[in-house]
Amino acid sequence: MAKTHKIRISPRGQVQHIHDDRVTDVTSKLGTPTIRRASHVEPKGQLFEDHPMTREWLIQNLIVNKPPTAETCMSRFAAEALVDAWPDHYWFASMLPCDGPVLGPFMERQHALDAEVKWLHENKLGFKTSTED
Repeated sequence: MAKTHKIRISPRGQVQHIHDDRVTDVTSKLGTPTIRRASHVEPKGQLFEDHPMTREWLIQNLIVNKPPTAETCMSRFAAEALVDAWPDHYWFASMLPCDGPVLGPFMERQHALDAEVKWLHENKLGFKTSTED
């Protein structure tokens, strides 16, 4: 089955899509592009080294984004231990460059890439994800 490439064109003519070299010939005809990084998909070791805020975001969200009950309350020490215990070869999709979350961990890079595209389509481009995508 052929993979589709989704392009959003606003009423004012602004074109938005996830960059893909396979459609550059088509999208270049729509005007001069402005390319912005929306995410980083990397293994944990590299991501934390290059983008240390990713680690901090994960720790903070393990602590803060839980209802404060005895079962879900996690100390900073416990959150750091959990995050640091994930193997360096686990993959993450950091959506922090576009004010999003950090997705993961994923055992395989392709799963991180799929989650990245799904999140961008749903949260930045306004597409609903179907089972056919």
